[in-house]
Amino acid sequence: MDKDKLITELDDLLGWGTVATPVAVLLAFSPLNIDYFGLPKVTTLYLITLFLIYLQVKKWFTSGSIDIPIGSVLLPVGAVLVVAGVTALLSTNPLASLIGRSNRYESLLALICYATILW
Repeated sequence: MDKDKLITELDDLLGWGTVATPVAVLLAFSPLNIDYFGLPKVTTLYLITLFLIYLQVKKWFTSGSIDIPIGSVLLPVGAVLVVAGVTALLSTNPLASLIGRSNRYESLLALICYATILW
């Protein structure tokens, strides 16, 4: 396979993955758990984020250079992540703030996943 064609296909997959992630997270549920919505949604978010990171790293290795797009949106997102990180570390239960707990899975790790998908 041609190198440029592979990079183009990886770009297309990354673009469609970024668009499809919110839809997949919204539609994720599991009637087999006590928590029908929270855990399946965050699990879907983690798995899709890992897959998109894999595609990005594969693109970097294929192209031979690491191109990190820096936009004006990333500054406020970075500020939110810094504030969320500080509040998670200074909270009364830092472990729950970092990874979440039952029925409250929106944690610092989930915010990092959202920021990674936005990037």
